[in-house]
Amino acid sequence: REFKQVPGMKELFHACKSKYDNNCSIHYVSASPYQLFEELSNFFTSTGFPSATYHLKRIRVKDKTLLQFFADPEDYKIRQITPILNTYPLRKFILIGDSGEKDPEVYKELIRRYPNQI
Repeated sequence: REFKQVPGMKELFHACKSKYDNNCSIHYVSASPYQLFEELSNFFTSTGFPSATYHLKRIRVKDKTLLQFFADPEDYKIRQITPILNTYPLRKFILIGDSGEKDPEVYKELIRRYPNQI
């Protein structure tokens, strides 16, 4: 299945970077497996999204990490975003997501834990 842009999302990300004089880092966090990294990176680059770090599930067929594919995306995303927030305690974050991988629930919990950063 082909990736499709959400209308206005690329512009929103660029507006954030412009508003903060390019002093804005973007982190793409997804419960998708890291095997999709190349396709996702190519998609974001070819459609003009700003550069970013990628945080994807590490899954290998040969070991127990395969079970992570079926794990709750809420727990996974909290475990991925928490170190980013802890690494940059003076930064403010804007969390943008959708409802496909429990983003609203994840963001609600992170706002509870990090009210001064989000």
